[in-house]
Amino acid sequence: MYYYVDSAGQQQGPFSADILPSKGVTGETLVWKAGMTQWTKARMVPELKDMFSAPPVPPSVQGQTTSTGQAVPPPPPSGKTPKPDNYLLWAVLSTVCCCIPIGVYAIYCAAQVDSLYRLGDYAGALAKANDAKKWSIIGAIAGVIVSGIYMLVTIASSAF
Repeated sequence: MYYYVDSAGQQQGPFSADILPSKGVTGETLVWKAGMTQWTKARMVPELKDMFSAPPVPPSVQGQTTSTGQAVPPPPPSGKTPKPDNYLLWAVLSTVCCCIPIGVYAIYCAAQVDSLYRLGDYAGALAKANDAKKWSIIGAIAGVIVSGIYMLVTIASSAF
């Protein structure tokens, strides 16, 4: 388990070695673990040397996958990964027009997208965006089915 010094000079940790890049640790970041005599640049620690010798990958996307197991796409050439669509409008429409319980969960997922993106968790933001989209669609389909059944029951009851 490693500790590191963040850009504000604050000690963070402990974290396992494989988590360090996702926390923004680079080869120049000072790290320490039990058994080390002093804080050392990550690229100088034998166990971490290979991890930080390659060109840096943005920590928000390195080795992350979505909830469906798909790899997170690399950032565009500008270097900044675009925020995924949160599908909030679709979640609200699904709630208002179709199925309230499922739509509320879709809104909950949509509301988390921006927060996760701001925290640098691109994979989490992408997963929640996909969840919001999926539950909005499920809510709309459920609403159409329930409305259809209601109409059939109404028509059938008026015939008798």
